[in-house]
Amino acid sequence: MKALVVYYTRDGRTKKVAESVAKALDCDIEEIVAGKSYRGIIGWLRAGRGAMKKVTIGINEPKHDPAQYDLVVIGSPIWGGLMSIPVRSYVEKHKAKFKAVAIFVNLGGDNSAPGLKEMGDACGKAPLATMAVSTVETKKGQFSGKVAKFVEEILKGSYA
Repeated sequence: MKALVVYYTRDGRTKKVAESVAKALDCDIEEIVAGKSYRGIIGWLRAGRGAMKKVTIGINEPKHDPAQYDLVVIGSPIWGGLMSIPVRSYVEKHKAKFKAVAIFVNLGGDNSAPGLKEMGDACGKAPLATMAVSTVETKKGQFSGKVAKFVEEILKGSYA
């Protein structure tokens, strides 16, 4: 199985999880680069409002074509209870190329269900696996067990 991990990160936490997943799957990884910044308090406010309005923005063209992969693993921070704007933009642009997907989120709260559901629905495919990692777990580096379980579910699902 040839896999690609794509992710967006505003502050580096989702990147840490994405790198861990890519290492466990021994696969390519790519950061989604947004055409605008969401850094700082103004960026944080704009991010939450835009996520709730389900807007899309311009993103840099990816280096890796998702059509060349059997699986695309998509990682997003949760903004306003939903996936981030750059991830929504990537999915909207490339979902027709996805053969199979797995999704993970990084969030400050404890209710990942709306964001995971929205991401799965947007991809147009049932994900092979889903994972939610909290900000606290990411900051403390306490998510390796979740990543191992996530990867196990992916591998089991890809051969079902």
